Amino acid sequence: MTKNMYFKTLNAAMRSQKHFISCTTDLLRKVSKHKIVDKQAVSVPACLADNTGPEHLRACIPVSPTVRNETVCYLYRWVDRGMAPSHHVEEPWGWEQLQNFDASVEDIIKSSFLTHRHTYGGESDAFDSLSSAPSLSWGPSAEFITDPTTPGMFSIPVCNTPYNWNGPTHGYSYNDDTNLWSSRKSLPCYCGSLGNETQMVWAAMRLDISGKRREYMTMLCPRQIDNKIRNPLERYVAKCRLGIKKKAGINFMKQDHLCDVLIDELEARGIEEIGQVSKEETEVLMCKVHQKSGGKCSKYRDTPISEAWREAEELRARNDPGEVEEEVEGECEEVGGFEEAVNAEAADAEKSQSTDTQESPEPEAAHAAESITPTAAKEPGVDYRALIKPAPRGGNPPARKPPPIPATTTPGKKAEKAYLVGT
Repeated sequence: MTKNMYFKTLNAAMRSQKHFISCTTDLLRKVSKHKIVDKQAVSVPACLADNTGPEHLRACIPVSPTVRNETVCYLYRWVDRGMAPSHHVEEPWGWEQLQNFDASVEDIIKSSFLTHRHTYGGESDAFDSLSSAPSLSWGPSAEFITDPTTPGMFSIPVCNTPYNWNGPTHGYSYNDDTNLWSSRKSLPCYCGSLGNETQMVWAAMRLDISGKRREYMTMLCPRQIDNKIRNPLERYVAKCRLGIKKKAGINFMKQDHLCDVLIDELEARGIEEIGQVSKEETEVLMCKVHQKSGGKCSKYRDTPISEAWREAEELRARNDPGEVEEEVEGECEEVGGFEEAVNAEAADAEKSQSTDTQESPEPEAAHAAESITPTAAKEPGVDYRALIKPAPRGGNPPARKPPPIPATTTPGKKAEKAYLVGT
């Protein structure tokens, strides 16, 4: 009973001091830990190989019984004393004394992570009995209520994010105050599925009522988002979740008027991560939210966001050469079959037709065949076989040979005029 009350008191104290836990599956090994983005960082398969945060404040959480150590979590305390440029992350006070009370940083992280999972996953029955002291008399076993990893024992705010924002807690100096890209200033700015838990984490840390809220929203978080998130649609949604809007290069504490419409559309379609949105859908949606009137966005500007999926499918069909090639091949097969039938009819006509001994070697059959339609060919009394002659592959009738130029001693103007009249 005493141990349980101690854990609950410790949890309340840590929540009041702006502690938070950053969890991600983006496991990295950095060369330079002092920058939010390290171009030399490499992905690693194991949680223990991740070095982006302080090792003594780390815990590895298996996401399923068959997959181990896929999620890495770090425990931080946000320090907001002094001017806003000096705010940064530090170690929790007294973390090295936790072992004297049969607890550890890893225990706090695991309990908070499970609490977060059960709370937002709709499975809160497992720790309901720990919410008040009187319920302990009929609640779970003594081992359960004194285990520091029990769900509900600790409830430090957890920011689950697809990106690794972690940084070190030691070595902070005045140089970090002027370093806009320092990893020691990493706030939880993008939490949950497409940022849907960001506001909840801020409320739990009481950042939503902080006196430096404006600096966090318009300066610190936008820099983190622009550096880490490369997809323009995801970046737009992340800023929508924070309640900010960028205009003429300046971030304002005002949500864009299309934020709620776009987010509702994404949630209605069950989209939980940006990888579920295709390149064409992203392009069309960004044209709509930016309200661009010229260029390729002009056709998407005045249509509702719900039409973006149909328009993106049409755009994909136009841009996909494989699909266009299949359509062309199908049309060619139909045209080729028609040509073969006409050529067969013409061959039969040539066999049955007597040889014409007229002076002109090229009859007018090619031009007559060009004017014949299927309807006219079926009219009774019309011998259409005698009029059909195969045209060249290109579809144009053979050119008629001009009559010979009259034999004159000197082809003068009269001879030339006679030739032109003959043609």
